[in-house]
Amino acid sequence: MLNRLLVLTILLFSFNKTPLLAQSILSIPMNLEFSELFISMKEQATTEYAFVSRYLLKAKGEKDYFVGLGLGFSRIVPRYNFDSYNILFPLISAEYLDWYTIGGLQNGYRLYSNGKFNLRTFIEYRFTGYDAGEDFSPEYSFLGEKRNSFYAGSSISYVLGPLLLSLSQSYDISNTTDGYLTKASVATGLPLWRVLNIFYYSYSIINESSANYSYGITENDPNGNINTYEINGNQGISKIAWAGVININKNIDSFIFLLLEKSPEDIENSPIFNYDNKNNILIYGLGANYVF
Repeated sequence: MLNRLLVLTILLFSFNKTPLLAQSILSIPMNLEFSELFISMKEQATTEYAFVSRYLLKAKGEKDYFVGLGLGFSRIVPRYNFDSYNILFPLISAEYLDWYTIGGLQNGYRLYSNGKFNLRTFIEYRFTGYDAGEDFSPEYSFLGEKRNSFYAGSSISYVLGPLLLSLSQSYDISNTTDGYLTKASVATGLPLWRVLNIFYYSYSIINESSANYSYGITENDPNGNINTYEINGNQGISKIAWAGVININKNIDSFIFLLLEKSPEDIENSPIFNYDNKNNILIYGLGANYVF
């Protein structure tokens, strides 16, 4: 549920600096893989939540589609070196038969599913670049603009008791970062009173080329004030998230969420990394979602 709710954040194209939010939300369990966890929880009274009950109709073949629309508000502590900010964002996701989209940023197809094991393939738009003239303080404007990337890959997930285990591998197909992303994650849901608590942890590995593209400095400051900065080796990034979902009626759920992220020292020591983000708080907010 909350997966759709949050993940739909992915229409953030229309907001300034939203790539940081979209990229972060996309890496939470807020993706369609998370739906399998809710299916496995159907005996735990989770069907009282609009998202779960509507998705189960799709899963049981009683409906061919699932659509969720919503609105969220977040406070963002960005990865890059500019001030924290607030944002209001749309939430959109949809699934038709075995095809799905998460706000248009991740689009994929379910190749195989037997109720517990799922195999998907996808193409994903990743926010790996930046516009230094717009996003950074004036002394870093010499870095110019770096394009974002398209990644293609596949993922597998397996429901093991109360846990959803996932593993994905994707590669840059847009010739921007020369990078790849390997991610392992675990998620679970716990209904408690009127709140469906969702817990998620992931560990992602990006290769050296991708890390330098996003956080390295490969050219000298014309004014001589900033030196080049190179990141050596692959980099591991940890994320932990919690969301609490409260049902309003048969079509509407409200939610609050928190995402914490920890980057390795090589990334944190980059001059363009936001030192205020070393407390690991990246996103927190609230919102509501309407499902059809």
